[in-house]
Amino acid sequence: MKELKDCPFCKGAAAMGLTGSADERSGYVQTYSVYCSSCHATVSRGSATDKNGWANEAPESVKLRVVKAWNRRD
Repeated sequence: MKELKDCPFCKGAAAMGLTGSADERSGYVQTYSVYCSSCHATVSRGSATDKNGWANEAPESVKLRVVKAWNRRD
């Protein structure tokens, strides 16, 4: 897993967590968020889904996408 960069707005420490449910009612869709512990800026990404709304992406892939989005600086 890539290391999280500091917050682009306030330089605060970033953390990642599971913020969405991953049970049968939600189609096993998982949502991960990276957030700043100081200013609370947040980036979230959820599992890709099939046409019926069921998750078809591994949790590790979702984690990598949210880290990549957070660390983007252009």
